[in-house]
Amino acid sequence: MSCNIKPMAWFMFAQDHQRSERCEVVKRAQRCAALPQPNYDVIFYPEGYSELENIWRYTQETFGFADWQVHFFKHKEEDGSDRPRMDIYNEVFERLDQLGMSEVTVMPMYPSLQLKNMCAVKGHTMYGDCQEDIVNKDWLHPRPSENTTIHRLKTCKTGVLNVPLGFSCFTPDEMLQAYDILTKEYQVEKFCLKPAGTSGGKGIILDPTKEQIEEFCATSPYWECPPILIEELLNIDRKPDGGIISVSAHFTSGQVNDRLTEQYVKDEITFCGAKTAPLDVEESIIETCHEHAEILNNEMQWLGLWGIDFLIVNGEPFLVDINAGRPNMCHFPYFFTRRYAPGKNWWYVKEFLTNANITAQDVQRHLESEALLFKTGMQSGIALLSHSMYETLVVFVADTHQEINALYNAWQCIVCQLRIPTEDAMQLNDANNAQMDSFLKEDTLIEVLA
Repeated sequence: MSCNIKPMAWFMFAQDHQRSERCEVVKRAQRCAALPQPNYDVIFYPEGYSELENIWRYTQETFGFADWQVHFFKHKEEDGSDRPRMDIYNEVFERLDQLGMSEVTVMPMYPSLQLKNMCAVKGHTMYGDCQEDIVNKDWLHPRPSENTTIHRLKTCKTGVLNVPLGFSCFTPDEMLQAYDILTKEYQVEKFCLKPAGTSGGKGIILDPTKEQIEEFCATSPYWECPPILIEELLNIDRKPDGGIISVSAHFTSGQVNDRLTEQYVKDEITFCGAKTAPLDVEESIIETCHEHAEILNNEMQWLGLWGIDFLIVNGEPFLVDINAGRPNMCHFPYFFTRRYAPGKNWWYVKEFLTNANITAQDVQRHLESEALLFKTGMQSGIALLSHSMYETLVVFVADTHQEINALYNAWQCIVCQLRIPTEDAMQLNDANNAQMDSFLKEDTLIEVLA
């Protein structure tokens, strides 16, 4: 092949108690299925998930991938226990050797220091920083000690950011020590407990009592994957209906092997975790959040994929979460459109079809029957990035907002045929419609960086 860039290995899997549930494995792993470069890159998926097999068959047929471009690895022992992580890594690297792939860029869903070091030994490169890197920098919150002073203002090279008072704790004893420091020295009265390695709000405890914090220290399974943050519970601004105002900025930072080279902040999307955020956030607040995101990126010199979340207090953004080094949901539509539709306008939505009997191939047939399926070389259409009963992620590609709106309306007709109505699905549909209304009011196309 005449390509002068190094191949990529997409390794969309993490093995720990926080993310081993079927829904988490499936929906996170599926999202990259359309992203390999045909006849060049490879995807590694855990075996035993029909949803992953289905999405691969759909993308293979739609985008022309070869059979060798996917490898399903064993991740469970015969007794059902988790296979040792190093054994999985060894299987991945042995497969790369069998394929004759050297100096590969490995793109993991959850980068780990262990994988990063093993890539270096094998002559490969892991894309991006990992959770351990950000923890070692002790940036958002330090570990508790008698000599540590904390502030709500973080001074950086190019500006100042607001952060909650808090500590990163690696042991229950550290959390109890942090609680004492926050209550006695900083007069913090309400707290938020937040496992650093989770997403979408999972594991967060708001306003626990002292007794509940002590019980958490004694019994929580999240101590298996520290750190856990203990922060002051912010008195945040809210919408008139009580809804949370949140803004997220997502990055693609740093250059590795000429792939994913530019930094990117996804200006047109605001959301909290996997939930759609209010669309009536003042533009000045969004702009300030993105300015703060730039300040933080300049400070940290991040490499890889990042998502940072802000909550608003008295009109000012507070940095409350750093998703270290892993792709967030909105990264995948961006990568897809950059590869298959550079310069085109695009939009994406997440659906809950909640019908376990509907496969990716069923969705594909519906799109094809209406001449809506986006394929390589097409100018417009609808592309399926993931599909299971847990999540369906679709991208709309066209030249104008109005054409995308027409695609969206056509998609909603298909959804009505496929979806089993649930309260969650209906609420998500309302949020999708509200996002589209806001999208149509914009004067210019979404900027897609080449």
